[in-house]
Amino acid sequence: MSNNNENEIKIEIEDQINNNINKYTNESLIKLNVGGVVFYTTSTTLSLSKNSMLYAMFSKESKFNNPVIIDDAIFIDRDPVYFRVILNYLRTNKLIFDKGINKRGLLEEARYFCIESLVEMIELLLSNETNI
Repeated sequence: MSNNNENEIKIEIEDQINNNINKYTNESLIKLNVGGVVFYTTSTTLSLSKNSMLYAMFSKESKFNNPVIIDDAIFIDRDPVYFRVILNYLRTNKLIFDKGINKRGLLEEARYFCIESLVEMIELLLSNETNI
């Protein structure tokens, strides 16, 4: 690889790192306790699905009053295994889950949180499995 290409790649990587740093320095982290497991994320991530329960809870327009706080974390009484998948979906806009995840359980959690794009994706996945 030529020296110019290496420099271009290095600059591109540095730009990506700086963009990520800038994204999170202007925003505070949110500490969640979901079913006893602690997650850290941002209000931006939780507000990506505009009609979702998480948007209603954590967007700037939120009127979420009196949350249950345990050890400085907002408590959400849901299954942390499914929540991890949901949170990663919000972060990446991709459905990525481990082999042992029950897709029907994940579908119910996506419905609970009103994340319609994820609901549609899981329903499609389940219907394709049924048609095989």
